[in-house]
Amino acid sequence: MKRLLILVLFSLFCLNSFAQKLQMVVQYDLKKVLSISRGDYWKPQTFFLEIGQDSVQFFSMKSWSHRYSSEDPEYKAKRDQMFQLAFEKMSSGQSRPGEFAQSFPTMGEYQVITYYLNNPSLLKVYDRLGSEYFQYLDSVRLDWVVGEDMKIILDYECFKATTQFRGRQWIAWFTPEVPVPLGPWKLNGLPGLILQAYDAERHYIYEAKGLEQGGEFHDTSIYYKAPIMETTFENFTKSKARFNEAGGFIGLSIGTPSNSNSSSQDDVEDFPKPREILQ
Repeated sequence: MKRLLILVLFSLFCLNSFAQKLQMVVQYDLKKVLSISRGDYWKPQTFFLEIGQDSVQFFSMKSWSHRYSSEDPEYKAKRDQMFQLAFEKMSSGQSRPGEFAQSFPTMGEYQVITYYLNNPSLLKVYDRLGSEYFQYLDSVRLDWVVGEDMKIILDYECFKATTQFRGRQWIAWFTPEVPVPLGPWKLNGLPGLILQAYDAERHYIYEAKGLEQGGEFHDTSIYYKAPIMETTFENFTKSKARFNEAGGFIGLSIGTPSNSNSSSQDDVEDFPKPREILQ
């Protein structure tokens, strides 16, 4: 089991049209805090970091499988039924908005990050707001400070590094035994693969669950429909904040349970700030 762990989801869902072969795929789980006061987390969401000979992509497996299955009438009927039952439960005060959001298989990050290995600081990011699709280039240069702390993750010897990135301090554990300067999300640039990363408040936690060599790229183009609008990171982030404030976030758009004693503002303040905070 040392070195390589089989990724079952990879075998089940790797149906794509990309010709380029993978050198390696890394499966990460992301835990995001749901309630700061209670310390609750969303159910872990699985992401894949797919590394080819010259390019990389990072995406949510939950969103990919949902999009892949969304045209199946039986799947759609089951999803709609689950949505209705969960909505009724939340409306009657039997569950909170966050529990509602986790109770049906439509929640997942639609962000897809791609870049080339010869220029890993320039990322191409695909994302969406509501029914609109966007793409932007994001220049990311991280100034890591590598310490002497060491621990074992997945049988690999890992070292600790820290960096400041867009309003948060990030802690990463990387292994020189896998000498690729890559990691989850937008975190890269260390002399080895990042197997664990989290912000100082532990609102966002990425943890590698397995590595596998070979395979083929997933076709992430199924996430998006034309037209895809060009924008910038700054403009997209501002638009996303306005979208959430207007009720785009599911927990806000449907309100709090009818018998809840807390106000909507209390619920808003209990959510963590975004991963990336404009300075």
